[in-house]
Amino acid sequence: MGTASSVGKYASFQKFAVKKLRQLGYPIIFRSEHNTSQKFPMVGHQTSFAGANRMRIKYCSELNIHIHRDLMAAENMADIAAAELFGLQRPSYLRKAVSQTV
Repeated sequence: MGTASSVGKYASFQKFAVKKLRQLGYPIIFRSEHNTSQKFPMVGHQTSFAGANRMRIKYCSELNIHIHRDLMAAENMADIAAAELFGLQRPSYLRKAVSQTV
């Protein structure tokens, strides 16, 4: 997340952006980011860290593709929002696993 001051700046920006977007009539939805930076968009393959800094670049071994984790998360969040706007459930590969107790 960065330093405490950068988190504070992000929170202030988020509050400002949400207020302005609501004033302009845009719908604002908040959803869990669960798995959005872990699963490859549309297909749901698990990704792993790759690259020199091993922080921002993810690798999908199933598709042999490198992708930026924030881009992947944004695509997955857009899929979640689109599904909800069409009255569908969150994509199955982005749902939290339900633990079963016996």
